[in-house]
Amino acid sequence: MNTRLTNKISSQTSQQDLVLFMFDEWIEDGNVITITESNTKYYATQDALYKNRIESKDDLLDYYITEFNPLNL
Repeated sequence: MNTRLTNKISSQTSQQDLVLFMFDEWIEDGNVITITESNTKYYATQDALYKNRIESKDDLLDYYITEFNPLNL
């Protein structure tokens, strides 16, 4: 593999790791709560006054990236 491609892959991995770290920090800082309604688990976020219902952690990550644009992605 050439060095340029290796550096690009490494940089993308580092950015992904940083976004995941920032995402985890956002959750741990109390910005997300878990709600269980009718045996279904949802996530709700402080910025939406806990009125939104996000069904999975993957969807929550998508929401985080869309709403907060970490690293100006």
